[in-house]
Amino acid sequence: MPGVSEVLSEGENALLVDPRRPDQIAEAIVRLAGDPPLRKALAERGRALVLEGYTSVHYARRMLDLFRNCVAKRV
Repeated sequence: MPGVSEVLSEGENALLVDPRRPDQIAEAIVRLAGDPPLRKALAERGRALVLEGYTSVHYARRMLDLFRNCVAKRV
């Protein structure tokens, strides 16, 4: 899964599955349903990841940096 696996880590902040594999999706759901501590840990670490680098403020800063770099190269 290019993209997703560059941001998320299996067992750290997500359970990564092939979206074309219903058996893997079902297995991950069953695993989360049966393991409340894992579910809570993944949720907390996933939320922290988003708040640390993927909010609208972070996006706006990255876009502003991009625009500044483009303008600087034109001058």
